[in-house]
Order: sequence, then structure tokens, then C-alpha cells
Amino acid sequence: IFSQPPPFPDFHMPDHVAAKIVSLVSEDGVDMLNAWIQSGPDGKAAVFSRETLSSVRLDKSPVFIHMAHESSSYHMFYTKCLAFKNPYALYLQSLVLAFHMCELQEAIAILDGIKDVFPHAGLLYIMLHSCAGSIPWEFYSMYKRRYYKFSEVDLFADKLMFHINEVGPRRQGTYKNSWEFE
Repeated sequence: IFSQPPPFPDFHMPDHVAAKIVSLVSEDGVDMLNAWIQSGPDGKAAVFSRETLSSVRLDKSPVFIHMAHESSSYHMFYTKCLAFKNPYALYLQSLVLAFHMCELQEAIAILDGIKDVFPHAGLLYIMLHSCAGSIPWEFYSMYKRRYYKFSEVDLFADKLMFHINEVGPRRQGTYKNSWEFE
């Protein structure tokens, strides 16, 4: 078998262009980045760029919740995403803080910055405020207007409860049974 040289041996993609392309690919999930990591140093640099780490959709991975566990093969990637304020990594961190460590106020503070990014974070924000006895009425009203169909909110709530259960909540000291969405 004859090996052919690359069609453009002198072609080099600028780092910022590669980072932009990889960040767009990462919107389909972290699993889409494997080929870029394996492509060589330039691809790996693009995957670990600020642009990619701050926006990659961690939530699309089947092991999303388990990324927070130190034993996860994705844990190092997850911590790098946290360092760059990735909203999906921050959502996961808030779940761990609220339901595994019982640090409700810290979780609320994190969610305050990402509650508008995706529906589950907004619902968790309302839920944790409700548990703390301080419902953010303005955000609550806006959320209800945005997701006016009960079926939508029901799906979000089911997914949120799945995430909470996957985190492995401490049963005593958590607020799992004290919240309802009207």
C-alpha cells in the first residue's frame, strides 16, 4: 500500500480559527471532540482552548453527571471547563453543592449567573430558592411565561430529578421533597 502525502503539506490553520471551529463542533457534545484530540497537537490545543472549554455542551454526554466524580475519566476535562466558567459544568457543580454537600446558598449563587443558559438551570434556580424560602418572583414569572406549557416544564423537571438522583444526594439535609412547581 502506497502512502500518499497530504494534499496541502504546508497548510496550517491559525490557532484562533481552529479554536472557533472546535467550539462550534463542541455544541454537539463533549464526545464530538475525541477526533480533534487524536488529530495531533493543534487539535488538542483547540479542544483545550478557552473558547471550547467555556462553551462545550457537557450535558449531552451520557456520563454528564458522573463527570463531577474524581473517578470519572472526564473529571479533568470537567474541572478545566469549571475554570473557564462553562455553564454546564457550573450547573453540575451547583447540583453537587446543593444535593450532595447541602451547600444551598453556594449553589444558588452559582446558578444566578447561568439560570438563563438552559431551562434546567433556571428550574433548579427556582427550586433551590423555594427550598431556601426566598422565591425570586420576577425570574419565576419570566420562566413561566417562557415555558408556558406544563408538558415542557414537566420534562425539564423529570430531567432535573434524574440529575439530582444521579448526583447521589444525601437524603437527610437535602430539600428533595419540599418543592412544587405551580
